[in-house]
Amino acid sequence: MRTLGVDKRGRRWNGVGLRIARALLVLVALALLAIWIGSLPEYFRRASTLTIATLERAGVVVASNEMIQEAAIARSLSLASYLIYETGLSLLSIGVFFGVAGLIIWRAKSSWFGWLTALVLVGLGATFMTQVVHVVTPPAGVLPAIEVVGWLVWPVMFLWIYLFPSGRAAPRWTRTPVGIILAGLGILDVVGFLASFGWLPTEAGGPLSALGPVFSVGMLGLIVYSQIYRYRHSYSSVEREQVKWFVFAIVVLFAEVILLVIAGLLGTQPSAMFQDVSGELLVLLPLSVGFAVLRYRLYDIDLIINRTLVYVPLTAIVAGLMAAGVKLSQTAFVAMTGKESDVAVVAATFVVVSLSTPIRNRLQVLVDRSFKDGGDAERRLGHFTERVREVIEVVDPGRVGRRALDECIAALGAKGGALYRVQGKQRILVLKSDEWRESAQLEVSIPGEGADSGILSLGGRNSGAPYSAGDRRAVESLANAIAPALGWGKAQAAAKRGSTGASNTGGSARARQRKGGRMGKTDAGRRAP
Repeated sequence: MRTLGVDKRGRRWNGVGLRIARALLVLVALALLAIWIGSLPEYFRRASTLTIATLERAGVVVASNEMIQEAAIARSLSLASYLIYETGLSLLSIGVFFGVAGLIIWRAKSSWFGWLTALVLVGLGATFMTQVVHVVTPPAGVLPAIEVVGWLVWPVMFLWIYLFPSGRAAPRWTRTPVGIILAGLGILDVVGFLASFGWLPTEAGGPLSALGPVFSVGMLGLIVYSQIYRYRHSYSSVEREQVKWFVFAIVVLFAEVILLVIAGLLGTQPSAMFQDVSGELLVLLPLSVGFAVLRYRLYDIDLIINRTLVYVPLTAIVAGLMAAGVKLSQTAFVAMTGKESDVAVVAATFVVVSLSTPIRNRLQVLVDRSFKDGGDAERRLGHFTERVREVIEVVDPGRVGRRALDECIAALGAKGGALYRVQGKQRILVLKSDEWRESAQLEVSIPGEGADSGILSLGGRNSGAPYSAGDRRAVESLANAIAPALGWGKAQAAAKRGSTGASNTGGSARARQRKGGRMGKTDAGRRAP
């Protein structure tokens, strides 16, 4: 059987290649952030004093004093207010994209699709840096590097959305049109990039540029269809929860593209507010990925975020209580004794330390309540138990075991789990999740025949809470339901029954033969004269 958590069709990176890829991606992300942040003072100075040098790309002005003024007027803002507004929107988008990418880089390990996700998010975040970099004069090579990222990230983004969340392409017939569309988009982007820097004639991509919107709409349509198809036919319950909000984000972006295409065909110019909103809608992608990571353990970083949501506000609360406690204690001591005292600091520290644990527990409950799977674990496992019983005669035993372990881990929020087969005194590992560390907090028996049975083991919960009696009952019910499908002990029992049956059959045959012989002799005697 295949070990749970390792996709037999997936690929994993290991060794030096993984470390090099990780280092390069981190260096590129940090370099882009450093360049953008370092350019902000010069950007504000030039934009506020209207000393921007006009910059053109393929005959189109992409940065000028007039553009800044027109953008501020279109939004009914002063020049200074517009600069703050525009920079704030860019900072929000860059922070979301780079923040989620950083979390995935931290925990993606050897998952190639995790690294593709981080790469796409960094590339999309970089597109929000171009306006600032266009205004200032960055070091040689920086502007082309940022722009080539902005040009080429779109085909890669479409591929990433199409493969999300497992990296598998389905249905199979969509692979050919997706490949053709991505190749077309890649060619359009390369031609457009080269023409923007004057390395190709400006009109080089003219006839092909009209295909850009068609390719984009076609690709988004295939993405929506394939995600809905996989949701209905091939996703597990965990994967369905992971892609639910992601598909919602894709549908919203698809509607946005349709509106922009219709506006272009009608020759109308979208309003400034619509342009701002449509630009910021891209953050739905990293937010949906972050939601899947946080709530449905897509890249196993939910525990990190859970602890962050607990300890960051806890630190702020404790610091505030400490400051207020010391101030109040010192005020009280000054009122009583006329001078400050170190006893006030000790007393305040003692009170704050005694309050920190209840506060932390309360925050933990609030975070768990907000981000825990909405379905009750007992109800969820009970539902799956009924499904197992319905199809128990036609399913593959290995798939039942893997699915049962997946459901238990997801429903109970466990730190991994494993399935063991017990033959006499021997305990054999059959399946395990990637997070399994052989430290069981909940174990239930899987019935078998004779000395052949099984054990379903679960690690502690991510939240640190203990398992309840209801949790144990739900897992026990599931274990009893999957026992017939696993069939442990059936082969030995069948062989034993077969051996006994053969022995009984042989004995019966011999008895009949002896009886037949005696009857034959009797008949012969009767016929003799």
